[in-house]
Amino acid sequence: MNVHALQLFQDGQLQIDEQYVTVVAVLLVVVGIVLAFFGRRVWKTVISIIGSIVLGILGFTIGETVAGTLGGLVLGTLAAVVGGALFVFLARIGIGFVAGFLAYLALTAVTGVPLIGLVAAFIAFIVAVVYIETAVGIVTAIVGGFLVGLAMYWIDMDMSLVVIAMLVVIVAGAAVQMSQLKKEQERK
Repeated sequence: MNVHALQLFQDGQLQIDEQYVTVVAVLLVVVGIVLAFFGRRVWKTVISIIGSIVLGILGFTIGETVAGTLGGLVLGTLAAVVGGALFVFLARIGIGFVAGFLAYLALTAVTGVPLIGLVAAFIAFIVAVVYIETAVGIVTAIVGGFLVGLAMYWIDMDMSLVVIAMLVVIVAGAAVQMSQLKKEQERK
C-alpha cells in the first residue's frame, strides 16, 4: 500500500487520473450547490452525521482497546449517539469560528494588516453566534461557492470563469437562503 501511495506523488505533486479528478469535481459541484442553496436546511443533519462518525470511531477504538470487540461496539454506539447531539450543540460555536476565519482571511488579504483581520474575526464571531440562522445561510453559501470554484479550477477552467461562477453561486445561494429565512420569520 505504501508503494502505491508513493507512486501517486511525482516531482512533489499528487498525480491522479483525470477521470477521478472529474468525478471529484462533479461531486464538489453538487455538494457546493446543495450547501449554497439549501445549507440552512441540511447543516444540522450534516453536523450530526459528522459528530456521530467522529465520536463513534473514537468510542469504538477506546472500547476495543479496553474491552475487546464487544466493548468497542457498545462504547462506539454510545459515543456515536452522544457525538451527534454534541456536534449539533457545538455547531453554533463552529459557525462562529468559520465566520470569523473567513472575515480574517478577507480583511487580511485586502488590507495586509493581520490586526485588522483579528478584530474583524472577533466581530464576525460574535455576530454569527447571535444571528446564527442568518450566519448559517451566509457561511454555507460562501463554502458552497468555494467548492464550486475549486471544482472548476481542478478541471482547468479559465480563472475568470472560476471567479464568476464562485461569486454567482455565493450571491444566488445567500439570496435564496435569506429569502427563505425571511419567509419563515414572517410566518412566525
